[in-house]
Amino acid sequence: MGRLLISICLALTFAVPLSARGWRGIIPLHSTRADVESLLGKPLTDRDHLYETEDHFVSVDYAKRPCEGWPSGWNVTTNTVLSISVRPTRDLKFADLHIDESKFSKAFDDTFTTYYANRREGVQYSVSSEGTVNSIKYFPSSDDVNLRCKCFPAEDGSLERTISFDQFGNVSRDSLIARLDNYAIQLTNSPADWKGYVILYSPLSAGRTSVTAYRERVSNWLFVKRQLDPRRLTVVDGGHRENFAGELFLLAAGVEPPWPLPTVGSCDPTRVH
Repeated sequence: MGRLLISICLALTFAVPLSARGWRGIIPLHSTRADVESLLGKPLTDRDHLYETEDHFVSVDYAKRPCEGWPSGWNVTTNTVLSISVRPTRDLKFADLHIDESKFSKAFDDTFTTYYANRREGVQYSVSSEGTVNSIKYFPSSDDVNLRCKCFPAEDGSLERTISFDQFGNVSRDSLIARLDNYAIQLTNSPADWKGYVILYSPLSAGRTSVTAYRERVSNWLFVKRQLDPRRLTVVDGGHRENFAGELFLLAAGVEPPWPLPTVGSCDPTRVH
């Protein structure tokens, strides 16, 4: 009975209905260090962003100054909360939270962890293969896009993405072809209901001719040279990074394609992440 009561209390503590934002009144981009310390007290002596309560460990990321901190690119003042990560100290089953999974995107990593995220509500659950909640992260909501700093990418990197099969930067032509060949072989040998997904990035400073040639080189090698089925493979423009780059994904049945993660905004060719 005691364990059941603890489980119910934890579920009520961590559950986030889709009409609420933030954790215990602490809302990323709107609350401050003073608000956090009013709720949780002073941080641990050796870390100014870690807090401990009876039931959980809490890590808070604060803005260093406008547009600086993690996640980056938010136009808020120093010591404004940017994100909160809450880790329960007792076992909490994801099923006990009664979350409507249809309202959440899903991502997976190589540790068999599943990430359930809702960007508008600014919450992400990290769930182990046994169904236990590892942590809950609270981050900026898409409703706060007006606070995004000029020239930063729309995506701030706070959401976990499905792990890629391979990724590359500004590599030589031979290295690029070798990676694409390996990827094509893996996709061909994967189960028939698996999909391939390729995200390509280009420098903002690159001319249109160079960008087009790069994308055609990748697409032609996969679709023409390797004769991959267009019904199984999608190649998309991911926006801008410092150099030409790409991410190669193998997606099992039911796994959603990852969103692009550019590191350079649309109006500034310098690195901003």
